[in-house]
Amino acid sequence: MKVTRRSRLLLRLQSLVFAVLFIAIIGMLGWLSTQYVYQADWTTGARNTISDGSRRLLEGMDQVVQITAYVREDELTRGQIKDLIGTYQRFKDDITLEFINPDLTPERVRELGIASGGEIVIRYRDRSEKIQTLSEQHLTNALLRLTRQEERWIAFLTGHGERPSSGETNHGLSAFSQELERKGVNVQSISLVESEVPSNINLLVLASPRSALLPGEMDKLLSYIEKGGNLLWLSEPDSPPGLEPLAEQLGVNLLPGMVVDATTQMFGIENPTFVVITGYPRHDISNEMTKVTVFPEAAALETTDSAAWTAIP
Repeated sequence: MKVTRRSRLLLRLQSLVFAVLFIAIIGMLGWLSTQYVYQADWTTGARNTISDGSRRLLEGMDQVVQITAYVREDELTRGQIKDLIGTYQRFKDDITLEFINPDLTPERVRELGIASGGEIVIRYRDRSEKIQTLSEQHLTNALLRLTRQEERWIAFLTGHGERPSSGETNHGLSAFSQELERKGVNVQSISLVESEVPSNINLLVLASPRSALLPGEMDKLLSYIEKGGNLLWLSEPDSPPGLEPLAEQLGVNLLPGMVVDATTQMFGIENPTFVVITGYPRHDISNEMTKVTVFPEAAALETTDSAAWTAIP
């Protein structure tokens, strides 16, 4: 091929166009990298990604979250803290993290009541919480407590052989109460013989009473419900009589006997009175219940016609 003056000019022009396009593409990629960020968690079980509940909590937090970790100069511990906080910062970029060696600030540590082994202090608005265990559950629970503008109270009704809300009994609800308290909910026990249902109660728990309520107690309970009070009623199979007025007002009827589930053997459970629930319908109460649930010796109920209540199975 004969190289002419014209062909050399075309080659130079092509090289110039290529260089200009190459620089433009690099510049465009650089600009896009500052505008759009894509992150993915390919680890087993997505262990580097926080849960949907934690994400929704962060979405509702409209101010800066300040996290101060009072830990010594330990690269492993500090690295673990950075990794955990980093999973939250991916969804809320105004979370700040600061490390302070407690050995270098003894007066500040004493003033804040920091434990000798170190603690993490989370501040949001004008409130603060401290945690010692490094996990998503503990950090999210602390953030949840900080977002609550007012105290929440749950009361357990007592005086009729109900399942206790505290104590080391194998049939009690102490684990349930402790989980509520970790989420910032206050728990107390009340007796309707002594007083009305307190006005600041957000939920009243009636946990499987073994004897009937007195007429005066039942009147107070029905009045609480009529005023819009929230009730969690736990009932056992073949419960003793005496709660018929409550069931009638709520539009339910407790059936005799207990529920059996012939499919429990598929899950390695030989006792058919252990009912396995693998999924729940969409409802505000059950939306977060995504795990398999086991109900040992569950009672059955049916709904009755009620003009005041709507039953959602």
